[in-house]
Amino acid sequence: GNVSGEEMARLFNLATDGVRAKLAFHICFGNRFGRSRFPRSYEPYFPGVLKARAGQFVLEFASRELSEVDLWQKYGDGRELGAGVVDVKGFQEETAEAVARRIHRVLKVCPPERLTLNPDCGFGWSPRYMCNQKLTGLAAGAALVRAELTGTR
Repeated sequence: GNVSGEEMARLFNLATDGVRAKLAFHICFGNRFGRSRFPRSYEPYFPGVLKARAGQFVLEFASRELSEVDLWQKYGDGRELGAGVVDVKGFQEETAEAVARRIHRVLKVCPPERLTLNPDCGFGWSPRYMCNQKLTGLAAGAALVRAELTGTR
């Protein structure tokens, strides 16, 4: 909320200096009792955040109806995208079909070989039954799209 994208990247690079691993950078709006803590827009952080030495950026899209997914088309620089296609803050059911629609939308801005599918954020404030249902929907939606892409449907 109150840190620039460049400052976020600087802090990330400082914290991960010397680490020899695949690094992913999750830009989070916060999840305090299921509520965001910061304004829910990535626009102010780009392009400065791209100075982070991360191989992947993990962004939440599902809870915001994929409203800023096109930013990846504008700023994605060949690194991987971890796309949040399941909303961890809402209690609605995540059907395979709904998740698959989100995945198809993300695939318009990110090639499948650079895409990882994940929930928007952690499930820390979510009841277990909901986590199980949402992860089941994520897996089923991914399977639908994978079958379409590989012709094994």
